Amino acid sequence: MTAATGTVTAPMTAQTGQITSDATVAGQLEGLQQQVQTAVAAGQNLPLAAVKLLSGKKVTPFHSYKLGTIFVRTIEEHICSFEALGNLTTRGSLIYHNKKKGNS
Repeated sequence: MTAATGTVTAPMTAQTGQITSDATVAGQLEGLQQQVQTAVAAGQNLPLAAVKLLSGKKVTPFHSYKLGTIFVRTIEEHICSFEALGNLTTRGSLIYHNKKKGNS
């Protein structure tokens, strides 16, 4: 095998510009983390299922999930229902109280 020979006619220049975060490994993992956390909150514990599969244990297929679960990113991260998000947007807080009927 022989190498190519020749004359360099112009200096090599690299592409310049900005790399967006979604084009990086960290950006891809961040999106995946959000999807996994949302799946767990909706009742589909994918990490546990993966560990069971890797351990040779049987995993029951997921046939349902909890509707209305979303991933909300603010200064902190929360997994909550749409109702809780409504409280956040109208009251500015995710703190809410569940009261049983007949109790005040």
